[in-house]
Amino acid sequence: MRMIKLRLCIFMMAAVFAVIIGGAVIGSSVHALKKPEVGAEMRNPGSKPAPIVPGNPSNPGNSGNPGKNSVNNPSAGIKTVKKPSLKKVFTYPASPGSATINVATDTDYPNHYLEFYRDGTFYKQEYLQAPTGSFDVPVAYIGVTTYTVKCYIMDGGQKVYGNEMSVNAKSGGIGKIKLTCTRISPRVVNLSWDMGNNPSGYYVYAGKKLIKNTSKICLKYKKKVGKKSFRVVPYADIEGERYVGRSSNKAKPKPNVARFSKSNYYKDRSDAMCPFFVKKISLKGKTYTITGYAVNERRLKMEKYHRLWLKVTSSGKTAFSKTWRNLSVNVGASSSKRLVLKAKGKAGLDLHADCYYYAYWEPMW
Repeated sequence: MRMIKLRLCIFMMAAVFAVIIGGAVIGSSVHALKKPEVGAEMRNPGSKPAPIVPGNPSNPGNSGNPGKNSVNNPSAGIKTVKKPSLKKVFTYPASPGSATINVATDTDYPNHYLEFYRDGTFYKQEYLQAPTGSFDVPVAYIGVTTYTVKCYIMDGGQKVYGNEMSVNAKSGGIGKIKLTCTRISPRVVNLSWDMGNNPSGYYVYAGKKLIKNTSKICLKYKKKVGKKSFRVVPYADIEGERYVGRSSNKAKPKPNVARFSKSNYYKDRSDAMCPFFVKKISLKGKTYTITGYAVNERRLKMEKYHRLWLKVTSSGKTAFSKTWRNLSVNVGASSSKRLVLKAKGKAGLDLHADCYYYAYWEPMW
């Protein structure tokens, strides 16, 4: 009986031991098959972590540049944009109240933009399609005006600026005025003067009296002159202010003298080269007589020409014109065969100022 109880105890102890061992094995198996947590990494304990590349957006821990195409990020692995460059900027005076700024760029780009700042304030933008360019800008008539020029290009919808340069621009002057006064009749005087440097207008004085405010460069004064002298004062209107230039010379009426300032000629048609040379100009009353000669310079020596048209102008106005038809012209160089022409017309204008003529030949085939 004791033997049976002893064996039963041993069997029960063995069963308990087996249960304990089996539970341990099952627990370890369940732990080994447990699903990994989200975001966990399975690494080789002997390997190093992957390096973080600057500018790589695939690295969420990168605090550097996000890797966009930028001239400030040459390490991003993308080609750097070349900045435009100003090589030279200089200026010179133009008309009253304006100056010309010349810009030369040192860049490989075929076109770029220029920004102009007047005394620190943005003035205008220009689109430049060549390495150089000239631009007229307004300036103060007295003193200097500082202009700053900036250069930039467009890349990916963004402005890429280069360097900037500044210049001190000065206004052009009004210029000198030379007055000519010619007596056409006892009560008519013709006044004409140089334009100057493109002023806004002119004050015309007879003695001390202002007789005209005009933008023209000639004037007929139809009053008794006596011993009066005339003068012209130019002025320029700039940014709401009027600036007066220097007075011209004082001019008294002189007799109407027939004289050209230059004895040259005008050739119009290459197939009918027969210039007219002025030799003498005489004046009787208001009638001018012009004497000259025509020379045939054509390769084919045609003896007959169809028409000669001669026009004399003064101060931009026609003094007179005349047409000759069916003229015979010399075929040689002898002066005895040259054709002498006389033209008469009532001029009534001053031939001292800007006088020239046209000689136009038409051949008769």
